[in-house]
Amino acid sequence: MKMPIYSQEITLPTASETVNTVQIVVRYYGPYQNSYAQLPSPKLTVDGAPLKLLLVFPSNTSQFTHYSEGSKEGGYDQFSQYYAQDVHLSDQEKRIVIQGPFEQIAYLSITLYYYLYDDITGEQYTYLDNGLPTDSENLNPYQVGNPSVFAFDSSTKNADAKTSTFEKQKSSSSYTEDDGIDINNKIQLYRPDQVSSSTKTLEDVADDGCSKDYLTTEITESGLPPYHMYDFLILRLKVPSTFIHNDTPDKVFQDYQCRYISINSNIQKYDTDSLDFWTINPIHLEKYLDHNRRTYVFFAPNDYVRELVKGQGLAPKTPPVVTWNGITGYVLGYPSYGVIIRYRAPNDNWEGNPVKCPCYSSPETNEPVKYWMMSPYTPELFGDTLENFKKKLHIS
Repeated sequence: MKMPIYSQEITLPTASETVNTVQIVVRYYGPYQNSYAQLPSPKLTVDGAPLKLLLVFPSNTSQFTHYSEGSKEGGYDQFSQYYAQDVHLSDQEKRIVIQGPFEQIAYLSITLYYYLYDDITGEQYTYLDNGLPTDSENLNPYQVGNPSVFAFDSSTKNADAKTSTFEKQKSSSSYTEDDGIDINNKIQLYRPDQVSSSTKTLEDVADDGCSKDYLTTEITESGLPPYHMYDFLILRLKVPSTFIHNDTPDKVFQDYQCRYISINSNIQKYDTDSLDFWTINPIHLEKYLDHNRRTYVFFAPNDYVRELVKGQGLAPKTPPVVTWNGITGYVLGYPSYGVIIRYRAPNDNWEGNPVKCPCYSSPETNEPVKYWMMSPYTPELFGDTLENFKKKLHIS
């Protein structure tokens, strides 16, 4: 069957003393199988005239000279693709239409950022895939109970696309009552505050004014992460139900706890020491679960991670796997900027939705997430030393 087509019409306001530009950002997350295949841009028209959406990530433009720069600072999810374009406002309202076939991906969003003259983001509006108007012959494939995008023929045919290599790694479960983590070395995580949610290109801002799509470590003005005294980190997370979590996605769309979730190791700046992988996605997370559906992600110095990659003979963009104290998990490089957990379309009824955490007005007033706020799905991050880690290490 032919893939359904969506068409979102939006009326842009006239220019004002504070806003003269709208940036349109289209996000794709979790393309199935061909995780690094470039998906086509939707069609954008402004008052009936076509305007090309530009590929922002992954892209070799003035913003990026190397793929791994996608992990710089706030960066991008490694398994995402971003298209964007600016529309300049005038003294007349403008009608824009964004249209295209749905893709076999976990998540699609269209976000409009209204920019002030000093280039600080003002208001923003996010249109999620499950609310996009669909052609009359089909139902929206991201609504519960409808045929999903996997009930239709893919609109993208790319014989040269590279399939993500982590699918070839063996999966196993780990079980332990005492996982050996030193809970005294806990590192705090934060939900974005109102100022950060409105002045950075985040998305899906909740009614309380804070984005519900992220948890991050504290981003300090000094440039040093708050955990800089540790050269090794362990993240522990109970994994929610997600849309694309194995090689047989649902053909009927279900009521998932969180459509997509990823763990990201972000860096201060790109250099020759940077790795070509920095994201763990739902398929990774499902491979190594304990009896409580908890998974573990390790963060280590880049030189050490590079040794693991070489020793395990891994293909490019493939994180290594180790077993530590009976726990098996993936290893990412050291997050010299921060650890970012991305949630996409978290279910309003899910107890692990970041919206359950308080929304604070600014970075100065923001307080860390407490475990009980999202329990038992609250992510926990701990610091340690690589030397201690090696004492209980078994390399896969």
